[in-house]
Amino acid sequence: GSAINEVAQNSSAAEAYLVAFTARVAGAANQAKVAQGDILGYASVLDQNMQQQEMAATAFQTLMMKMFQTPEKFAKIAGQSVEEFTSLIKKDANEAMLQFLDTLNKKGGLDQLAPMFKEMGLDGVRASGVISTMAGKIDDIRDAQKLANDAYRDGTSIINEFNVQNNTVQAGLDKAKKNFKDVRVELGEKLQPVMRYMITTGSLTVKGLSALITILTQYGSTILTVSLVIAAYTGRLKVLAAAHAVVNTITKISTIAM
Repeated sequence: GSAINEVAQNSSAAEAYLVAFTARVAGAANQAKVAQGDILGYASVLDQNMQQQEMAATAFQTLMMKMFQTPEKFAKIAGQSVEEFTSLIKKDANEAMLQFLDTLNKKGGLDQLAPMFKEMGLDGVRASGVISTMAGKIDDIRDAQKLANDAYRDGTSIINEFNVQNNTVQAGLDKAKKNFKDVRVELGEKLQPVMRYMITTGSLTVKGLSALITILTQYGSTILTVSLVIAAYTGRLKVLAAAHAVVNTITKISTIAM
């Protein structure tokens, strides 16, 4: 992550390209003992020079595999003995690749390189374009590799980038959301006793209503009968009271008459 971030921040190469290219060539590069930081150097230059990622990765892998399969052809172009070039491949495949590309660059233009590509079996238009690009950008490749490998060892670039991104507007919004969540939690803790009391009171009310419904269900007919008797008795008392009032009135009238 640090190597990718550092290379991307210091060039026009995109992080997505660096990751995809490295992933595509990782298997062959691992067998050749080419470090990830070195691969990122090639990827950076290829992306900056508008080489399609999939095509560039295929051409790079093909070149690396053929260098191991037919070292005598590469040694001849590099101007070295087969033994010397083979030893360099085994010791440092990346350096062997760079020396070979540097030799191609010194050979001249594409008209001079075309026969060499054909001899290596890399005379396809796409492969030729990728190799020519790398050959013409040796210094850029070395600079990008150094940058990537230093960042890889330090492992701090990605943390620094995280700290930068963490202070952006979006990060501010995220922090605000987190603070709002904390306030909600704090408010919930303060309201918890009140809510517990409300829940307890509500529970008692419901239990009381439940008990009342149970009583009415079990003794409803009895309560209704008693209510009717009480109502009839109350009505009779009212009739007797009215009759008694009439008697009193007649008594008063008779007294006056007497």
